[in-house]
Amino acid sequence: MKQPKSLQTILNEKQQAEAPNETPSLEPKNRPDSRKGKKILQGWYPSEVHRQVRLIAADKGTSIERVIGDALNLLFEKNGKPPLA
Repeated sequence: MKQPKSLQTILNEKQQAEAPNETPSLEPKNRPDSRKGKKILQGWYPSEVHRQVRLIAADKGTSIERVIGDALNLLFEKNGKPPLA
């Protein structure tokens, strides 16, 4: 007489049958178009660094992100790399 399948085996088979064959995307589905294809770059710095960057952004009338992007581009150029930020 054949052994009946265990409940776990049945559940596993059902999950495999229902699972899509595609690899799931790790990108959040609700990410704005302006952030697609981009990665976050961050670090921990003293409060004074944050304040100074914020003040520079305010003085220039731009965002902190743009100020950091400008700084990264200067770093790239200094090291013989094309500006990408």
